[in-house]
Amino acid sequence: MAKYSKSDGVRRITGEDGHGWTPGDGRSWVRDATNGPVYVMEKRRKNLVDESPDTGWYLYDDTSNGFFGEWCGSRILEAVDEANRLIAETEARHEGD
Repeated sequence: MAKYSKSDGVRRITGEDGHGWTPGDGRSWVRDATNGPVYVMEKRRKNLVDESPDTGWYLYDDTSNGFFGEWCGSRILEAVDEANRLIAETEARHEGD
């Protein structure tokens, strides 16, 4: 399971796969992206108008992989593990492209 850590005064969440997430703007966490796509987990409240069916953490990216509001979990540590799993699956599918 993902866990919190702190180094050089910066809070991080590190997933089981070793990918780290740092605090973003507002209620969000950003996955470390060294020369790669940017992934963001954003805390959203249930709102059927903007297609947020459940309160929790939603995954977004800046690529064409299609993560635009993918629900990952109600608790951040569980959501980080689910987001990393979804990202790994998507990247494996797109490796041959």
